[in-house]
Amino acid sequence: MTILRTVCPSCDVVRVRAEDTTLRQYDAGAALEVEFQCPGCASRVVQQLNARMMPLLVSAGCVVESTVPGDVEGAISEAEIRAFVGELDRADWLDELAY
Repeated sequence: MTILRTVCPSCDVVRVRAEDTTLRQYDAGAALEVEFQCPGCASRVVQQLNARMMPLLVSAGCVVESTVPGDVEGAISEAEIRAFVGELDRADWLDELAY
């Protein structure tokens, strides 16, 4: 169990278990933030991070959430995924593969 030393706006320096923190990554790493519940005042704290901190926090055991706001050009839609899964239910799908 890794303990991180960080700052709460109300309590100043606090110690938080790495697995009790969540890293969020937006836009393929362009923006990073960490969220945790302060052990002193129980408030949710969100802090912006430098991209160089992410590998260290991941290796320490922080939970990682990758979030992409809005639609991404070229992303696979839910409808396309459902259609693909439906095609896999067909018995002859393997015969249609091109070699």
